[in-house]
Amino acid sequence: MTSTGEHYRHIVLFRLHDAISETEAERLIELLRSLGALPEVISWRIERSEDRRKGVVICENGLFATREAFAAFQATQEHRSVAAMMSASADWCVADYPEQPEIGERREPRR
Repeated sequence: MTSTGEHYRHIVLFRLHDAISETEAERLIELLRSLGALPEVISWRIERSEDRRKGVVICENGLFATREAFAAFQATQEHRSVAAMMSASADWCVADYPEQPEIGERREPRR
């Protein structure tokens, strides 16, 4: 965890280029999923958006114990190779942040 006891969240939305075939899209999804096996990863999910209005969008949602574990993940040859392939195949937006402990869904009733 980070120095404040938080995990580190990494979210990427990949918008595949229009010229990418369905076969290639599936191959890229499998490559992204393979990164979840790296030892720095606590939780890893790769999903294709069901909303196709903006083209093919793939969501990468990863959780790491610390910011340092995330940096170690980014430095792996596996990540660098997949990132290079994604760079040639998609545009993306990234959100990386320390994750606060979740607040329970249960709420006190109003009085």
